[in-house]
Amino acid sequence: MIDTAKKYATRSSFTLNAAMIVFLGFGYLAVHTGHAKADIEFPGITLGGGTEQHAEREQQLAALSAAMPVTAITPVKTPAPAQRGAPLPQRKPAIPQ
Repeated sequence: MIDTAKKYATRSSFTLNAAMIVFLGFGYLAVHTGHAKADIEFPGITLGGGTEQHAEREQQLAALSAAMPVTAITPVKTPAPAQRGAPLPQRKPAIPQ
């Protein structure tokens, strides 16, 4: 029973891995033959060149980020209520008896 389960698990693993490799291969060929226009990015690897619109947008974003000061990009941190310096009582209030 366990051997049968292991056999089917191994076969399904091989099938899924093969299907993923075939899918990536089709994507690679589609981008390089011009049938698909997209950028596929993996860490360190870029497939495809994208379109001219992608390149223009990247250039615009680079120009904007260079023109804006860093403080405009970084959000301002508001201090927590306890850190705002809430007024503390100077002396103990007297309760009339």
